[in-house]
Amino acid sequence: MIISLVICTHNRRALLEQTLRCLAAVEVPSGVSLTAVLVTNACTDGSSELASRWGGPFALQHVDEPTPGLSHARNRALDVARGLNADVVIWCDDDVIVPANFLHGYVDAFRAFPETTVFGGRILPHFLPPTPDWLPQAIDAVGLHPFSCLNHGPERRFIHTNGLPFGANMAVRLRAIGDRQFDPRLGVTPTRKVGFEETGFLRDVLDGQPWLYVPGSTVEHVLPSARQSLRAVAQFYRGVGHYSGWLATQKREPMITWFGVPRWTLPPLLSHTLRAGVKRFLQRDRFGALVDEMAVHQLLGYIEAFGREEAPAVRDLIR
Repeated sequence: MIISLVICTHNRRALLEQTLRCLAAVEVPSGVSLTAVLVTNACTDGSSELASRWGGPFALQHVDEPTPGLSHARNRALDVARGLNADVVIWCDDDVIVPANFLHGYVDAFRAFPETTVFGGRILPHFLPPTPDWLPQAIDAVGLHPFSCLNHGPERRFIHTNGLPFGANMAVRLRAIGDRQFDPRLGVTPTRKVGFEETGFLRDVLDGQPWLYVPGSTVEHVLPSARQSLRAVAQFYRGVGHYSGWLATQKREPMITWFGVPRWTLPPLLSHTLRAGVKRFLQRDRFGALVDEMAVHQLLGYIEAFGREEAPAVRDLIR
């Protein structure tokens, strides 16, 4: 089995260096040929130099993608994986902690489910100090998704819901990808901080089929203090709304609007706003109001994106 393990990076040398140190200690299961593929995306911070220091027990192939944008970097990685005749592409981010046994869970799943095309590993948060005292309550209220983390428990199972793996820890059989590419209108760029490039890509690859959750392949997502704020959580949901609104514009289906705003968004926007106000100001329930407040941000993101031809830009969204 030939596996390409991909990391795409843009000007995050310190985080990348930590991730590469972890990768150098990863155990390669028997019968697996592994190549790490590092794509430096328009980097100006010396990240490319780290490739020359690689001392892992398997090969690392470094390529540079000069066009800024995560989708461009991911597409360049696919080209490399095809050139390596890879059977599977595993994606990690440049800000994850990868344990030594990381590959074993995936390889076991690849072999046990040869017809399954998409796999996703568990992503646990690694909060850097100082961590606010209220953070556990916020996680209880809205879950781990705003932190780009994923945890469906300790058992391997198929997921049939709309919830998809995150790009920080996912795997796809190369034969299932065909000539598909990540949409360059989506994905983080120096001026566009909305991601979701993997969402449309995976939905296209899956075509309604379930994906396999693989908790045996777990990474930790390093989250600095800037990601540990209610503002960051709100910006995440704003981005979700932007992406959903952009999808609606691409379908070009008839939609009733009031003053250029989709009419269906107004009743839930009013309802969630009132419920959040009652919970926060009358019941003094800060975190009980959080779900409604995040629904408001998602609806506002949808409204802001509606009618645009290009993917929306939420310039202050914290990655």
